[in-house]
Amino acid sequence: MTDLQPTESLPTLPKIRKASERDITPIVLAWLKANHKGCAAIEVKITTSGSIPANAVAKHQLSALRDVLGAGLVWKIPDIGYSKKPFDAFMLSYTSAFVVCCFSRKRLCIVINAKEWRGATPSTHAQYSFKY
Repeated sequence: MTDLQPTESLPTLPKIRKASERDITPIVLAWLKANHKGCAAIEVKITTSGSIPANAVAKHQLSALRDVLGAGLVWKIPDIGYSKKPFDAFMLSYTSAFVVCCFSRKRLCIVINAKEWRGATPSTHAQYSFKY
């Protein structure tokens, strides 16, 4: 019997990584632009599990989303030297605010009104839902 010796190394396999909010956000924004009429404030969350807890949206984020539903939120866009910004600031008031929950194993996003945010599962009542 002959001992086999490797003559060359194995090829490097690509790393498998979880999808991130950074990866899914452009997909969510494109879908909302095509399917939601009007302005909106949007917070995107993604999970590989079957649920997203209520505290996944930080208190300050939820407060800002809910401000948009009423009297408004004014935000100054920071001046940073490495990119062009579209304008100096924006104000959103009396408009939509959503928490978008993406369940990567199901390739499903659900769009929940921020006023109704209490955490989410794929079966949570949503204003919109879509597969990606």
